[in-house]
Amino acid sequence: MRKCIAVFLAQPEKQYQLGILQGIYNAAFENGYNVAVFATSYPDGKEKNMNGELAIFSVPNLNKLSGVICLSDTLKFDNISMQLEPLYRQSKSNGLPVVTVDYSYEGIPSYICDDTYVIGAMVDHLVKCHGCKDIAYMTGIKGHPHAEHRLMCFRKAMAEHGLTVNEDNLYYGDFWYFEGENFVEKLTCGGRKLPDAIMCANYPMAYSVYTALFDRGYHVPDDVRIAGYDEEFNKLNFISETCRSTEKVGEAACRGLIDLIEGKAVSTVPQRVKCEYQSNFSVTCGCSTTSDYDFTSKKQLWNSNEMGGFFSEFNGMNECMLSQCDFDGVFWEIDAATYYIGEFEDLYFCMNDMWDDPEATLDENEIVKEYTPIMHLHYYHHNNNHRDNHDGYKSKVGIGIDFPLSDMFPLLYDESLPPAAYTFRPLHFTDRCFGYVVISNGQGLFHPDIAFNSWMRNVANALESQQRLQNTMYLYKRMQENAITDLMTGFRNRNSFNIDMHDFLESAAKNNHEVVLILGDLNGLKFINDTYGHLEGDVSIKVAALSVSSNVINGSVKTENYRIGGDEFVKIASGHFTDKDIEEYCDSVRKFLTNYNHNSGKPYPVYISMGVCRRKPNEINGIDELISAADKAMFENKLKVKKETGFDPKRKT
Repeated sequence: MRKCIAVFLAQPEKQYQLGILQGIYNAAFENGYNVAVFATSYPDGKEKNMNGELAIFSVPNLNKLSGVICLSDTLKFDNISMQLEPLYRQSKSNGLPVVTVDYSYEGIPSYICDDTYVIGAMVDHLVKCHGCKDIAYMTGIKGHPHAEHRLMCFRKAMAEHGLTVNEDNLYYGDFWYFEGENFVEKLTCGGRKLPDAIMCANYPMAYSVYTALFDRGYHVPDDVRIAGYDEEFNKLNFISETCRSTEKVGEAACRGLIDLIEGKAVSTVPQRVKCEYQSNFSVTCGCSTTSDYDFTSKKQLWNSNEMGGFFSEFNGMNECMLSQCDFDGVFWEIDAATYYIGEFEDLYFCMNDMWDDPEATLDENEIVKEYTPIMHLHYYHHNNNHRDNHDGYKSKVGIGIDFPLSDMFPLLYDESLPPAAYTFRPLHFTDRCFGYVVISNGQGLFHPDIAFNSWMRNVANALESQQRLQNTMYLYKRMQENAITDLMTGFRNRNSFNIDMHDFLESAAKNNHEVVLILGDLNGLKFINDTYGHLEGDVSIKVAALSVSSNVINGSVKTENYRIGGDEFVKIASGHFTDKDIEEYCDSVRKFLTNYNHNSGKPYPVYISMGVCRRKPNEINGIDELISAADKAMFENKLKVKKETGFDPKRKT
């Protein structure tokens, strides 16, 4: 069985996470391990949706994993870190090797990016190439390990050039696009002179500083130079920045974990890992001219989110999925839309037990908020050839392969396949769990972007919409059935009897079948209701119905059972009969009730009086004539039953 390492993280589409994953894959595949990546997108802040996302972290089976790598810092928002910490604490207490990346816990080996050289390279450039001496700096959230480390690196780089850091020109931001305005306001309030340059601890904050200066009429880089920090190599950007790769830290973390798995000693002192970096000296530091860039289009590009075309196409995907009349249709539309995902090899949908069963999904107060003990592999799509040979299909819906949730995914331990990475993503609508998606690019890095998150959300919306449609159709069908069904006995009711009889008799005549109609009357129902209560009366009705339906008239081709009144039943059959067939059926009903009365322990007996009408096709003059004849015979039988049994409701005995 192939060994498997688990990775816990959020937002795997981010460049920082992708770099770490690439490093983990390098080390894992080299040593013959599979990698299972359990990932969430960034929650939208709504508790139900967050719960649906977090459910994916209930999938890892610590007893079947070789070790865990947790990108703790990516999971530090709202209550996610609190919910995950027990998981990898439990991993450690179970003896499962655990390491963390860019976040340290006591007693757990951790591997942290060393930004000394990355920050230092930009300070060197601003000082040596542009003569800057007064450099302001905006780091991230106060107390955040990345923010504090990068600020420390900035101080160290300034000190190496013999420069003093102006404490009034330091600012804690938010790692996002919103604090630039406040920082620029601080730097310019009271007529203060701008510093020579402003550095920021990541690209979004540098962009927000540029925007705030632009809005105030300052010219960059003539009035002040701007520099940022990024994690995406080979990206042409008008903001000058140093870009680091996190691949080395992911590789170091995985090698450290493998050492733990193999029983080697690994230090629990946080290890700083030097990252590769490159510099992009561009417009905002003064190394490129503004004529090389269209600032207006750059600003419009970000504001319009360059996703307009993508979402326009996704609208078509939504329409195609939502227009389907069943789940299989939705899944084939999902299959058609896999080209939106980008480069991948294999895609699987692992669905909860009874995920498409209306009986299990009708009650909104009892929706499934977790994964079921048995999961169903319902759909796959292969973009490669190494798994097509077993059935010749690239895609398949309704596979019908069941597996225990404890296995996580059937292919996770398959030694016949080369080592690979499998990314697990939750499939949910708010906190309703449909299942999870497993996607793999083999040994290549699955490179999702924001489009994949939207793709997943659209798929979940379509499944929820289809489920509501199926539930509505199910309720409508059940309502129709209830209109013609007696709910107490399950027999068809009087309304159905009136509707059915024309076609029943017509079919019998067409096929030259005889018709037998048996009218049964439950003796003493009023006595039972009045004496022992209506619940006992209901019991007697159900027993009588069971005696009628559980016995079969020999020679029958077609049979229906009806409850046409409170204590009246009809069994009608078509076929070829003898007198003995009819007599044996009636005897079977009587024996059924005799055995019941003997063993029930009830203070009352259950008896049925029966009247039989049997007609050849050319003798049938309509259903009313059959009922009338059977009713007459039934009355005679009722007197006989009273005489034979001594059951007289008037005497209440």
